Amino acid sequence: MAIWQFDFYLLPASSVEQRFRAVPVTVSADEYDRVRWWEGINLRRAIEHDLSKMLSPHRSRSFAYVSDPEGFLRKLAESE
Repeated sequence: MAIWQFDFYLLPASSVEQRFRAVPVTVSADEYDRVRWWEGINLRRAIEHDLSKMLSPHRSRSFAYVSDPEGFLRKLAESE
């Protein structure tokens, strides 16, 4: 495994703030496993909303390549 690979866990800010009243630097493994962080939260909507703030939605370049490889490569060559 490369040294830059790591694990991270997403927790809903509202649940963290409700439990701690402020966002802590860390959450213990025991507390992470014991608490139902996502209870009552529409997971798909919450993640899509939060991620869309950081990452703008775009069509995948790999999808374009698979559906029309020649057209994709031609556009790519024209853009260089």
